[in-house]
Amino acid sequence: MSEPSERRREALRTLAERIERVGKRTDVSMLYRVAAPVFGVLGWKPVLSAEAARELVAAFAAEARPTEQSTGVAFASALAELERNVVNVERLAAVRKRPPVAHASWLRRVYELLLRAEGALAPVDDTEAEELADLVATTDPIAFALPLVPLAPKKGPSSTPDADPPEVSEERERVVLLELAAVDHLLAAARAEHEVLSRRRRLFEAARQVLLDAAAALPLDPSAVNERKNAILVEILRLDRFEAAGVDFEVGLVHQARTATSRGEEARLRAVVAALDHVARSSGDVSLRRLSRRATQATFGDVRAIDEKARRESLERSAEEQLGGDVCARVKQAYEDARLRAASSPNKDLSLADAERAYLAEGADEHLLSASLAVDGAFDLGGTLSPVRVVAEHRSFRRVPYPAHSLTLVPAETIEDIPDALIEDPRTLVLQLATGRLLSRRYVLEEVKRTTRVVMTSEIRVFLLDGSGSMLGPRARVRDAMLVAELATLAQRLAVVRDVRTAVFFGYFTDEVGPIVKVDSAKATERAISDVCAHVRSGGTDIQKALIAAFDVVGKARATDKELARAQVVLVTDGEAPVDEAVVVAARELASGDVPMGVSVVALGTENPALRGLVARQRAKGERAFYHFVDDATLTAMVDGSLDRGLPLHLAKTTPGDTRSIARTLDTTVGQIVTELEDLARERNLDALEHLDEERQALREVGLDPYAVLTEGERARLESIQKDHASLGRRYGRWFPESNTTPTRLATLDEVSTADAEAVHVMLASIVEVVRLVGGTELARRADAIDLVERLLPDAGLTPGRYFATLATHSSRLAPALETLHAEMRPRAPRAVREL
Repeated sequence: MSEPSERRREALRTLAERIERVGKRTDVSMLYRVAAPVFGVLGWKPVLSAEAARELVAAFAAEARPTEQSTGVAFASALAELERNVVNVERLAAVRKRPPVAHASWLRRVYELLLRAEGALAPVDDTEAEELADLVATTDPIAFALPLVPLAPKKGPSSTPDADPPEVSEERERVVLLELAAVDHLLAAARAEHEVLSRRRRLFEAARQVLLDAAAALPLDPSAVNERKNAILVEILRLDRFEAAGVDFEVGLVHQARTATSRGEEARLRAVVAALDHVARSSGDVSLRRLSRRATQATFGDVRAIDEKARRESLERSAEEQLGGDVCARVKQAYEDARLRAASSPNKDLSLADAERAYLAEGADEHLLSASLAVDGAFDLGGTLSPVRVVAEHRSFRRVPYPAHSLTLVPAETIEDIPDALIEDPRTLVLQLATGRLLSRRYVLEEVKRTTRVVMTSEIRVFLLDGSGSMLGPRARVRDAMLVAELATLAQRLAVVRDVRTAVFFGYFTDEVGPIVKVDSAKATERAISDVCAHVRSGGTDIQKALIAAFDVVGKARATDKELARAQVVLVTDGEAPVDEAVVVAARELASGDVPMGVSVVALGTENPALRGLVARQRAKGERAFYHFVDDATLTAMVDGSLDRGLPLHLAKTTPGDTRSIARTLDTTVGQIVTELEDLARERNLDALEHLDEERQALREVGLDPYAVLTEGERARLESIQKDHASLGRRYGRWFPESNTTPTRLATLDEVSTADAEAVHVMLASIVEVVRLVGGTELARRADAIDLVERLLPDAGLTPGRYFATLATHSSRLAPALETLHAEMRPRAPRAVREL
């Protein structure tokens, strides 16, 4: 090993020890502890950075084979940056007098990146170097996201030292940090889900909702929030494209690769391989990433040779698959008509005429369609646009040979079942098979048959879009893309069910509010899309007048439609205009009456403090209100298509021949790789299940306290896969006892503080919200609850023993939260209302 490499490794070992120490206890440097009161008085805050780490990843991504000469400087800068960050977090631990868990987790993520980079620069062999370099180059940007912590409130000149007692603020901060920790835990769980994509998307969507709730209620670090929002945006954008290209989100990816290969479905195979490559990159799984790289090479060829033209063409294909070919054609035609009209009747205002020509220039349609693909990941508008329908569901279960949500043990019937069997003694294999005592693993697929009828309920969505001149550019493009995406969704619903009681209203506003148009038919949808794309708007901004006009639309709809079930108002603006909150709230209450009405405020390019405060106060009252802010850099990336830098899902090249010959060719190129992927998945399932069986036996033999065993969430997940209702039920009951029972085997504690009770209450509330958002089977929900409580304990500053003691000591206070959680876990009746 070279001397520079040895020095780097020694520096990393020292930093690892300091990160471990600061993340678990407060025995940091005596100098920091002595200076802590001074830091506190001065209002010191840590200054953290990850720019050098990002540059290190970029340096690795730019090199086919990174070397010490090409990336050594970037590594040295990242190492120095990490040391500065560790010093700042050590000081923070001294000031707070408790471990900053979120900061320590962030430091560990950056440290692991540098550890991989160092291994790639001083490898044992070339294969190891290539794999480590690939892991560094494909590091998920969310790994660098700064800790999600609240900003300190700014004290005015009249503040007194005892106005905000440190003890109170510290305890309150502890609870706030616990609420925020759920976001990163959800993101980590989502990135780790690499087999069935439906759960992966639900976890990302749940993380987005929790993040938006926190950002609306708390003054958070804007950069930390934006980094997470952008990561979620890119992920959902990518997942939507996979699904539109034919990837089944309910079936394992490896099985889909096998079926696409055997059927000669070349286009679908590309989409599945691209999905495999995507999840392998984010999961950090070395073995899976190694095989996904080989599959990518066999399917796409040299990925470095893929140019921007191929990516743009793939985006266009995704737009056609997701929005519909008719919608895309209408958008293109509308922009062409607008260009002709602008050329024949130029605007008298020269500056506006120039802006109009730039906005309608060639490629405008591609920019709008690109933004339309991204709006689903960028915004949560309080529910999707869909008809409200009553659906009767009949559920049944069928054993299948490919990965699905559930795995169970059944008696082996034939010799084909032996590879997946639990073999205790090979000598008794034949006897156990003959007597029906040999158990084999089988995936179980839940099938749902639905009978549908349309009921007499209705829903309206009202879009008020800022048409001021400051919107021209990416802001206006994303504004229009939001509406086009909603109209495309409505068009798809109307194509399936014609008697749909759902309507979209939209209008543009400047100093005055323009006509608010109702869209409730296929023809009206076509006209609306043409109108959105064909006009360039300019003027001032009167936000209050626009909101009141939208509420008036809801009020009139409520008066004329007695079956109106819900309403949603979406305001899109980049302006800062005075808003009289009392007037706006009174108008909303008058218009909505007994109809639930949500309000979504989308701020494009510039923050709107008045609207943000309005939404935060409405949410505090339990109202359905949402606030979104997207900066100009992200808007530009949404428009130009640069957000999604993954593999293009559509390539022009195709294999000649009929389906059988294509299948033979695909089997030759990727068949062996798919077999290895299947073997990897099977081996891991077997290893995991056998490990669980061995651990259970060991615990029974030595009588270990189950509370002392870590990774409870992992064990719960395995029991969920095994369909082991009894074991998972007992594990869930230990962590979340019924309100009329007392947890057993409690740790003996002299005192359990009310702050601990508040922390546990927040934990339970967070778990309820997450389980409700993510959904899944009863077993899956229980496993998710156990996994999340174990992840949140360190953030709450609680040990398992103290958690159980808190449940017992404050049982009456925590009983309602536990009962709410239990209600989410109980078997659910077939849902009466389901989106189409």
